[in-house]
Amino acid sequence: MSDEVKRLKDEGNAFFAKKQYFRASELYSKAILLDDHNTVLYANRAACRIAMNQY
Repeated sequence: MSDEVKRLKDEGNAFFAKKQYFRASELYSKAILLDDHNTVLYANRAACRIAMNQY
């Protein structure tokens, strides 16, 4: 995982912890664009969408 992907994931995790799911989802999506084989990023984004009832 690159430093940029890790930074985006960590920032997304911080927003998720604050229940700011939309912003967290945006950050995970940006990270996915840089590392589209990282399944954790997809799972984290899915958790955001579930929390926002977007399923």
